[in-house]
Amino acid sequence: MKVVIRAVGDSVVLDLPADYLSRSGLLVGQTVELEERGGALLIRPVAARITMHDILEAAPEDAHCLRVVGWDEMPSIGREV
Repeated sequence: MKVVIRAVGDSVVLDLPADYLSRSGLLVGQTVELEERGGALLIRPVAARITMHDILEAAPEDAHCLRVVGWDEMPSIGREV
């Protein structure tokens, strides 16, 4: 596949067709890793790093009061006390 490299401000951009993105699993705005190997440029997706903010945003509003029945009554089995 041939694509155009063009200047945008102080950066350069590769124009990738949308169907290539959907086939490759890449998303607009996603961070990728670039590697030069034997004169070829490899583009690999970087696994998203999940933050505590992401976890809390996805948690239900009542997560702070959800309890597992019997949890507090379980005996200690290590050094947790």
